[in-house]
This record gives sequence, structure tokens and C-alpha cells, in this order.
Amino acid sequence: MRGTTETGFVQQLAVSYLKNRYWFYVPGEVPVGKDPRAVDEKLVTKYEVSLSKWAKARRKKRGLAKVQYLRFERTFLLLATTGEHPFFEEEASNILDARERAIPFRATRSVTRTGTRTSALGPRGNEELKGRVQRVGTSRVG
Repeated sequence: MRGTTETGFVQQLAVSYLKNRYWFYVPGEVPVGKDPRAVDEKLVTKYEVSLSKWAKARRKKRGLAKVQYLRFERTFLLLATTGEHPFFEEEASNILDARERAIPFRATRSVTRTGTRTSALGPRGNEELKGRVQRVGTSRVG
């Protein structure tokens, strides 16, 4: 849930979540003056992030989405798979799709899922990546 380094955050996002089809995301920042752990607890409880992997597997079989929460320092992401979940109603106006829009992280990195390869690139790679994402886009369904 919590990345201990910037690299660990990006690696967790790319290898564990995007690879496993957590394509829908809402980025956020913990407001200055708020305890990040209190925000963690609130979001983890609200979106049932801490369910066991078995409970999540049962939800998936019923067509329900799975949700994850990832935070590094004050930056966090709520991530979800396809399916039904209160996340999609509560966050409707903020939800982005990583297959269509790279996940911004800090000023120099973005993370995206292209085909079967997950990439973390600096600012110079973004234009080339944008072209690849537009070509691949949603051509890979399911």
C-alpha cells in the first residue's frame, strides 16, 4: 500500500497493478496538515482495499471490481480493475484510464501500460510514448 521509495512506488504500480489490469485510477495528494496515515485508513476502509486476495478473487468472479491504494509520501493513487464498485460512482468525475492517459508521478516520471509492456519514462520519452499509446490505445480489450 505504501511505497517507501519513489522507485518502489513506480515499480509497485507498474509490476503489481498495471500488469494485473488495474487500469482505472484517481491521483491525489494528502493535504498539508493532514496525517497521511489517517487518509490511508479512510480510503482503505471506504473502498474495501484490505480484503484478502481470496475475497477479491470471489468479487472478480461475480463481475465486481477490485480496488488498490498506493501512496508515496503525500502522493497517492486509487486504482481499480473493471467491474462494479462504489469507487466508480464516488470518483466518477476524477477517474482516468491508464490505457489512454499515462499516470503522472512527480515532475519527471509517468507510468503507462502499453500492450504487454509497462514503462516508466522521464519527460523525453513522453512524446514517443504518447504516440505508442494512441496506436495501441484500447485495441487490447479484456
